[in-house]
Amino acid sequence: MDFKIPIGQTFVGRVFAQSQLIICDDLAQSDELDCQMLSEHGMGTCMDAPMIHNGMCIGTLNVADQRKPHYTLQQVILL
Repeated sequence: MDFKIPIGQTFVGRVFAQSQLIICDDLAQSDELDCQMLSEHGMGTCMDAPMIHNGMCIGTLNVADQRKPHYTLQQVILL
């Protein structure tokens, strides 16, 4: 992919900034650019978790699924 997305307008950026796991149960209803792109490619929901090292967020781990809502408490704990 040869394009850039302003991080401040994304779900990933929000997870990174807040340093907490967030679930988007309906990507089609989100205003965030990355959620819209996932929805356009057939995804229905996503869950993003911050990667914390020494108390700081250094990245995010992101999963998406076609089904919505999909994630269980067990899946949240595992991520």
